Amino acid sequence: MFNLLAWPEVFAQTTPPIQLPLEHGLNRQQELKELEAGLNTHRSVRPRLQLPDTAQAEGAGKNWFLRKAFHEHLIELKQPDWGVQIDLLADLALGRDLAIGGNTWLNTRGFQVQGYLGSKLSFTTSFYENQGLFPAYIDSFIRGYGVVPGQGRPRPFGTAGAWDYASANGFFTYQPSEFLNFQFGQGQQFVGEGYRSVLMADVAFPNPFLRMQAKFGPFQYTYWLQQMVDIYSKVPSPDISGGDLFRKKYAAMSYLDWKVTDRLSLGAFQSIVWLGDDSLGNSKTIPWQYLNPVILYWPIQYSTGSEGNFLLAATAAYKTTKYSQAYMQFLIDELHTRKFLAQNGAVVNKYSFQLGWKDYKAFGVKNLFFLSEFNMVRPYTYSHWSTLTNYGHSGQPIAHPAGANFKELLGMAEYNWNKAWFASAKAIIMRVGLDSAGLNYGQDIRQNYYNVPGGIGQLGVPIGWGRPANSLHLEAAFGRVLNPKTNLRVEVRYIYRHEDMDISTRNTHWFMLGLRSQLRNLYYDY
Repeated sequence: MFNLLAWPEVFAQTTPPIQLPLEHGLNRQQELKELEAGLNTHRSVRPRLQLPDTAQAEGAGKNWFLRKAFHEHLIELKQPDWGVQIDLLADLALGRDLAIGGNTWLNTRGFQVQGYLGSKLSFTTSFYENQGLFPAYIDSFIRGYGVVPGQGRPRPFGTAGAWDYASANGFFTYQPSEFLNFQFGQGQQFVGEGYRSVLMADVAFPNPFLRMQAKFGPFQYTYWLQQMVDIYSKVPSPDISGGDLFRKKYAAMSYLDWKVTDRLSLGAFQSIVWLGDDSLGNSKTIPWQYLNPVILYWPIQYSTGSEGNFLLAATAAYKTTKYSQAYMQFLIDELHTRKFLAQNGAVVNKYSFQLGWKDYKAFGVKNLFFLSEFNMVRPYTYSHWSTLTNYGHSGQPIAHPAGANFKELLGMAEYNWNKAWFASAKAIIMRVGLDSAGLNYGQDIRQNYYNVPGGIGQLGVPIGWGRPANSLHLEAAFGRVLNPKTNLRVEVRYIYRHEDMDISTRNTHWFMLGLRSQLRNLYYDY
């Protein structure tokens, strides 16, 4: 395994923690180290914290270029009371969609700076500038939603259908004690044990946030206050430059994770999303009750006349063996108990469910990771009166990337050997019900929840109603990590995708050769 990671949740007073990247593979490496050491840590809230990387890089005695390219940070400065690490990042790829004979390419350049000041304050900032030409299934998503998945609004680049776009992250972490930390900045969040999350995931563009986290005994409590934007609603700019501004909305969220025993963990999650301004761009009065990090939002929402979009969820995880774990999530957007117990397909029963299992030494094989997961989301879940109060940001959901009205079964495996070489495979089967003839069947969370064919009292609405669409996504990769400090890797990747809709089919055979600094998750598999 790689040596990028350090022990989490054991913070020396002389060095503050910094954030571990959200990338799934890096988190799996960290979790495996903890399991091997017998640590029973909280792992369901990401980004997690780790001590700054102080491991001795391999390659001592090599020349400067070889050390910097394959073993060390580009620039690293250390003093008794401060330190900084600076790296250049890249995601360069050439590919071809063999199904239609079209070329693809990606040209991403970026940088990351991370460091610490004194014993309690650390920071991380990163920036990516991108140009890319994508296969048809991704390009059609970009044109339909106005965003590159997870990377924000693009603009046309050149004349061949390519796109130009950029993204940035930056945040401070303040650790006054080993029991409490605060984070402020712009980034992405993830809550869960699996590959997907039906609570909160790093699907949409990074957004401003304040995060407070406390650990006491077997409990970890996390509170977020976030600002999100609706790219489909604009107000006039107040300054002389003219133009329009995207309208804002806000969300308060909290998650309590309880280590009941060494094997069993239980969690409770709540979220409330509310509109931040009016149609003229005037800021609304802040519902100050939602800024209380230790209060249940539902009574507050009710007492203020149902202001905002409230969601409630429960989670559970159970260690079946030392290296394996079963996990689940159940989220309620809206639920009428009698209709839920009757299972009569009522539109007003809006909920999502996840069940999964993962093993870090699958089938007894060292360095073999395997995960299987089932996700389902009822029609109209996460949607609301408009995009100004739905459970989304910058054109995408902030939970499962497919939105709602679907069932998904996925499996994935990764094998690592000799500390650098890796091979991975993934298979995803999904059934979705899409909108048809201008009617809202509940998949697109941007639509008004009340615009239901047959009315809001409609019964007999199954998952997948509307225009049926089935997809099979198969993905395989093979490569080698070149520099563990930035997770720089060279890889060959192949994606086969078959989409079968009632009026058309589409096949993708996408072959890629790339050089990647893999520190984030980019989802092209839904």
